[in-house]
Amino acid sequence: MLRFSSRRRAAAWRGVTTALAALLLSGGAAALSPVMVPPPPPRPDLKSPPPPPPVRWIAFRSAEARTPIRIEQVAVQSRISGSSVVSRVELKVFNPNGQMLSGDLQFPLGDGQTVTGFSLDINGHLRRAVPVEKAKGRQVYEDTVRQRVDPALLEVTEGNVYKLQVYPLPPGGSRRVVLEIRESLAATAESAAPVWRLPLQFSGAVDRMTVDVLVDGLAPSLLTADWGAQPVAITPTADGGSRLRLQREAAETVGELRVTLPARLATPAVTTERFKGKTYVLAEVPVDVAAWPRKAPRTVGLVWDASASGATRDHDREFALLEDWFRTLGDVEVRLKVVRHEAEAVERFTVRGGAWRELRQRLERLPYDGATALGAMDSPKGSDVTLLFSDGIGTWGTGALPTTGGPLFAFSASAGAADTALRRAAETRGGAYADLLSTGTADVLRLLAEEQPRVLDVTGLGAGDWELGSLHPVGGRVLVAGVMTQAQARMTLVLSTTHGTPRVVDVPLRVPAPEAAADASAASAAASTVASASASASGSGSGSGSAAASTSTSTSVPTSAGDAAAPIGLAAHRWASFRLARLDADRSAQRQAVRRLGMEFGLATRETSLIVLDTVRDYVRHDIEPPAELRGEWERLRRALGASLQQERGAAQAEVLRRFEQKLEWWSVTPHMREATQRALNALEAEHQRQQDTSGFTPPPVVAYRPTPSAPSTTAASPVEPPMPAPVPPPVHSPAPAMPMPAPSPMVAPAPAPMAPAAPRPGNSPVTATAVGIALRGVQPDEPYALRLKAASDADLYAIYLDERPAYLRSPGFFLDVADRLIERKQTALAIRVLSNLAEMDLGNRQLLRILAYRLQQAGDVRDALPVLEEVLRLAPDEPQSYRDLGLALAQAGQPQRAVDMLAEVVNRPWQNRFPEVELIALADLSAIAERSRLKGKALDLSAIDARLRRPLPLALRVVLTWDADNTDIDLWVTDPDGERAYFAHPLTRQGGRMSRDFTGGYGPEEFSLRVAKPGTYTVQANFFGHQRQVIAPSTTLMVRLSSGFGTAAQKDRDIVLRLAGRGDGVVVGTFTVK
Repeated sequence: MLRFSSRRRAAAWRGVTTALAALLLSGGAAALSPVMVPPPPPRPDLKSPPPPPPVRWIAFRSAEARTPIRIEQVAVQSRISGSSVVSRVELKVFNPNGQMLSGDLQFPLGDGQTVTGFSLDINGHLRRAVPVEKAKGRQVYEDTVRQRVDPALLEVTEGNVYKLQVYPLPPGGSRRVVLEIRESLAATAESAAPVWRLPLQFSGAVDRMTVDVLVDGLAPSLLTADWGAQPVAITPTADGGSRLRLQREAAETVGELRVTLPARLATPAVTTERFKGKTYVLAEVPVDVAAWPRKAPRTVGLVWDASASGATRDHDREFALLEDWFRTLGDVEVRLKVVRHEAEAVERFTVRGGAWRELRQRLERLPYDGATALGAMDSPKGSDVTLLFSDGIGTWGTGALPTTGGPLFAFSASAGAADTALRRAAETRGGAYADLLSTGTADVLRLLAEEQPRVLDVTGLGAGDWELGSLHPVGGRVLVAGVMTQAQARMTLVLSTTHGTPRVVDVPLRVPAPEAAADASAASAAASTVASASASASGSGSGSGSAAASTSTSTSVPTSAGDAAAPIGLAAHRWASFRLARLDADRSAQRQAVRRLGMEFGLATRETSLIVLDTVRDYVRHDIEPPAELRGEWERLRRALGASLQQERGAAQAEVLRRFEQKLEWWSVTPHMREATQRALNALEAEHQRQQDTSGFTPPPVVAYRPTPSAPSTTAASPVEPPMPAPVPPPVHSPAPAMPMPAPSPMVAPAPAPMAPAAPRPGNSPVTATAVGIALRGVQPDEPYALRLKAASDADLYAIYLDERPAYLRSPGFFLDVADRLIERKQTALAIRVLSNLAEMDLGNRQLLRILAYRLQQAGDVRDALPVLEEVLRLAPDEPQSYRDLGLALAQAGQPQRAVDMLAEVVNRPWQNRFPEVELIALADLSAIAERSRLKGKALDLSAIDARLRRPLPLALRVVLTWDADNTDIDLWVTDPDGERAYFAHPLTRQGGRMSRDFTGGYGPEEFSLRVAKPGTYTVQANFFGHQRQVIAPSTTLMVRLSSGFGTAAQKDRDIVLRLAGRGDGVVVGTFTVK
């Protein structure tokens, strides 16, 4: 609960400034993966694995820059008003390289810090970011980058971690980026005087650096300021505040700017602000209710987060707290619950006279491995009080931190922790939260030993819609935000006391006349006011108090010329941030409320992001409301676009039906008909050749089956070279032509296929009476660690994994390979733990989450795969693969109705042209699930599908290939017993094989279908053809599903997950053997 703003806030600010400097100064380091891989550290002691080395969150999407990017200017503008600080950091950078650079930057912020906006220069003018739904923001950013125009996107990943993506840094040009950051200051028992720290440390010289700080309502005599070891002059402002300015030319790395504020007065501070037609109020109310002793526990529950991210916590601080607390308790029983992706069995330890050596050794030897399951962090049974040590960021399952049970004290010791979630969970259960990076040991021990006053109720006259910053006083003050409905109002606080009689505190609220008449929008918020009240506590029997307020109007932070950023408002933002913290405590049930809040106040949240686009047409095309200066033209263009969008949707459905009719025609042709067609085509070809030989005239060529390359060996996984294909075309946005079908012979014309749902006739059964065997062939890894794992005994396998892990922390392939080996050794539980590390590797990375879900399904753990795929769908609802993957997993989990409903979304929605024929592939999945369910006596509701599409098309053999990398082209090859290969350039075979259209833009799926299979061996290969990505990963992960008897009661599926490491890897992944 108690927060000391200096230490952790300085660390978080250093994280921001250092990361920004790295983004701009180390542009010469090109990455080989979406996140740069640190150099391998020394081998750890297996009994006590050290935390992983710091991760560089910079990932450039361009080739290596030969000359480092140079920072030309840094400008910091900050305003301190009460306990609130707003800062604007502007960086102007120059790229001397001859190619464009693109970077994404992740940085954690401390408790109370929030990024509230950013701007990017477009054609020399700063354009402010606007809110957008999170999934849509990611989609629009990626689409815009594909078109090589200027986007920028700011997202919240998990906890208080932000991700900023900017494209491009132009060759030989400059860009400006502006970040706006808000934070809260709080005093503690260790220091009644709050200190604001601004680290100004960059890894290199800056041409020009300026710092401008305004302090509202405090005269220079009440402040001190230092830059490093040198005092800084403070001057008065006309409105009774203070200002300090710094400027340096050719500035080298400088120290930290410190501004020390006076100790809090025992008077309320009230801020009001007019925002979008409402008047928001923020009150900081001093509380003089004393704490009282807490009953000492006999049994302590200790919940210890041992997930992979737990390795980054400051364990020395955690152990120091336990050392001091156990010393004060003397004798106590401790029930330890270790939690990763699941909870381990509770262990019991006895502390005598404060000695806890055995427990400490157990904690010191824990390996930090796997994902974080918040829902498993309930208290051990029988605990009088529970201590939780975690960052509060859940990466596994759907559960949140438990909010029921005995008193809970939650502690974090790492930057970017989910402070609000931890605080809400602890306070709801009668405990408290402390950030050990910013809270002194004395304050934490006091928190554990004393019960703090608690806000029981907040009411008001002429005001309401209250939100609390915390249920307990912070630094001796309660922060409350609300909405005023009258110019004169009153707020009443009710607090708990030691003797049980509630304490009532009344605070008068008043809106100054000029502000009451204003009605500012989000882009032009009215001036804030700071009211200082002289409180007089009237100690009556009911314990009531009152305060009388006086107000003054404050100024806004100055902005650069031409900057369209809005002036800074405090009350509205604090109200929104307090409400957001409350909603986040029930994340799954409050997603829409969080989305509405983020959109209304322009905040980056779990459900919304902030985006900048290049032109007004970009905002129109993606239906995103632009900044105010573009809104008029946007509305005009938007009206003109509405009708054409509706026409496109109708055309998309008609195209699905047309292509299904073509597929149905292909499926209806029997092998005998196909052979007759081929004989007729051969005769026509012979006549064509005869005419050419005798007359010299060249008639139009006859459409015939094209020859394919020679068949591959089915006994080795060596690369096979296909015919040289055409270059990968760039993504297009015009309708693509349908896949060509072979021309039917005039002598053998097939009858039209019925369009009503119908089961195949017995004579047309797609599976012969002979058996079909499926064999999978994985690609053996050749990395150095693979040999150690292969040679290890079952008992040593996990220890060797821990030993090798520090060198491969950012390599998904490493964790996949280890999991494969553990599954081979029948250690499935450990394999799932190892796999779950992918969920912690790069928060919000849908590609990694897809890989994780595929591998969990392959291991038979569909229960854990489902929430992973649900998260992928939340992150990428614009990608049809998200719906298809989840639908197939639901079918595997025994939920066929939900499965077909999910797959129906793929069939019915219009998709970008870079997802060709995905509707037909999903329709085949849907029809097969529905048909198998019907054969089991349970008909499914298919009303979401057009009746003309409800036709099962069972197959003898089917292969589907998907992969994890966007903008990447992987080709599926299938060679039949005759040596004829089906692939993108030869989609139809003589036997009746059909290859779906080529996916050149990422993910797949690509599908091979064969209705009737002749005896022999069918070889399945995957070939890496090319990519259009600016970030090149060292390998691409594939998931291949081989099915026999597809869409029948006898359907059998085999899955394999493997990696391709380079272009032209025609790797054999499996075979069908038909007898």
